[in-house]
Amino acid sequence: MTFSSAGTVDPDGDALRYAWDFNADGSVDSTDPNPTWTFQENGSYTPTVKVTDRTGRSAAATLPLLVGPRAPIVEFVSPVAGQPFQFGQTVAYQVKVTDDLPVDCSRVKVTDDLPVDCSRVKVTYVLGHDEHGHPLSSATGCSGTIATFVDGGHGGADNLTAVFVAEYTDAPTEPGVPPQTGTATVAGLAG
Repeated sequence: MTFSSAGTVDPDGDALRYAWDFNADGSVDSTDPNPTWTFQENGSYTPTVKVTDRTGRSAAATLPLLVGPRAPIVEFVSPVAGQPFQFGQTVAYQVKVTDDLPVDCSRVKVTDDLPVDCSRVKVTYVLGHDEHGHPLSSATGCSGTIATFVDGGHGGADNLTAVFVAEYTDAPTEPGVPPQTGTATVAGLAG
């Protein structure tokens, strides 16, 4: 993995020294401004770069980094943006989820798509109003139906749209690697 110190400057124009700690063990792993580092295991890391100027003043930045499985890709098959719609109708939905592990080239190991557990798919109907939204109903599964309505506080209001949000959180695949979540949104269905 390549890291960059681009954008790091000293207001006085002093030259900077770099100290990178990639695995949070307190030791300097690199002094290069733009180093590369290979994480040997999947997991959550907090690489830190500390920069010091000639006067000894320093600053540090840390980046939470997950090495391992990527977030699932979630897509709506239906409904689609611009689809005819009337508030109060029950809308059929279908969600496609692709949950895969990255290819680990350092170990010459290719991993296949993970099975998708449709019970982990949640679809929420959100009543869009101007620049905000109100979640009003939800359903579970890769396909099904979801009830839509206009709540009492928005009856007769202008600028109402239907927004559908699908979310899928996979199961943890390795110790120390948190589950990943992917989402998809279809907006703009107006009654």
